[in-house]
Amino acid sequence: MEENKSFTYGSSSSSSSNSGNPCRQETMENLWRVSRCYPTSTLEDAFNDTRIYPEYNCISYNNLHQQQGFRRSYPSLNYNLFNSNAECDCFMCKSLFDLAVAPKTTKILQRFIENVHQSYLKHLFRAFVNKIEEMMSQPLANLITQSLIERFTAEQIDYALHEICAKGFLHRICINTYGRKTLEKLLERISDPQVINDLTNALKPSVLRLVDNDEGRNFILFCLRNFSDKGNKPILEAAAQNCTFIGGSIKGCTVLSQIINNVPDPIINGSEWMNHMLVIQAIAQNAKRLAYDQFGNYPMQSLLGRRNPYINTIILNQLKGEFYQLSSNKFGSNVVEKCLLMVTQRDQLDHIITELLSKSGTSSLFLNEYGNYVMQTALKVSKEWMPLQHLYLLQSLRENQHIIWNTRYRKHLRQWLPRTTMQRML
Repeated sequence: MEENKSFTYGSSSSSSSNSGNPCRQETMENLWRVSRCYPTSTLEDAFNDTRIYPEYNCISYNNLHQQQGFRRSYPSLNYNLFNSNAECDCFMCKSLFDLAVAPKTTKILQRFIENVHQSYLKHLFRAFVNKIEEMMSQPLANLITQSLIERFTAEQIDYALHEICAKGFLHRICINTYGRKTLEKLLERISDPQVINDLTNALKPSVLRLVDNDEGRNFILFCLRNFSDKGNKPILEAAAQNCTFIGGSIKGCTVLSQIINNVPDPIINGSEWMNHMLVIQAIAQNAKRLAYDQFGNYPMQSLLGRRNPYINTIILNQLKGEFYQLSSNKFGSNVVEKCLLMVTQRDQLDHIITELLSKSGTSSLFLNEYGNYVMQTALKVSKEWMPLQHLYLLQSLRENQHIIWNTRYRKHLRQWLPRTTMQRML
């Protein structure tokens, strides 16, 4: 008669006299069925229930637990359920993802990973790679993944990253909160520079979508901060090709600012920053469009603040004929002020002020809610460097002094008028 291997709740003896413990007859496939004997129970409850395995809840069991390096404050796993510790380890490896996503078995698995023998890490790694996207993106499994990363070798880390890029998981992992943080932790342990090139090449088609996502943008910024110019080449090429689109968004302008700030000043070795300079030149060549934009003006100001004569010349050439219109614009006025403060050549400063004075409505800039700040900056800069231009600006201010006195900007502008003029107005 065929031996009955089924399990009944509450039984503590075997149906066969030839077997010592009925649990030892359970196959790996039946272990999950055993754990599901209780609808409200979990795997750890089935392993440790005294009504099922009373002979193993004893002092020797606790001693075994201590030998394995577990503390009493952590959930325990009854190794005597298996024929050997090796069989238990094999089960944990095969069931990695299922145990990782179960709230009550996560700590068991985490302690198991910390204490498992090195020879079983290859089994854990294989199980991890088979479910790599889920293991990195699921909240509980993410904790297990971080523990695994600490135990994996550098070669295994490189292979895992290669699998992420090859199987098309990269974009989905980058936009996931847990996935992004785990991916960054993986990247901190890479040993092969080629892996970085493979990763950034895989990122290139998704750069625009990642920039518009909070998590994706944070990952792009992580790459820009931690990888070399050569490693970031695909990302920088995508940024240069789409600088107006990226700079025109609230999230994208921070990416362009990071690229600008990465480049040292002065540039000691230009070849080391060649790809960064491609983005900077693209921003300078699109200065007119970005200067009017509510977000694009920020990278423009950052770029002007570097005081690079070559780049500033490109920007000023692009903005020729636009300084008056920009001065009366909410966002463009900030760029014009930055130009007045940051240009290093006298002829460039003379050109900007001349353009502001040549318009028939120059005096209206003193009355404009944004233009008056530009004119104040022009007065301040020209006083020291260009006395003649300073006199022209003061003349324009005097012509409109009575109108200016009735505006809310008079407090800032009246300091430029002669004292005698101010007394007559009072």
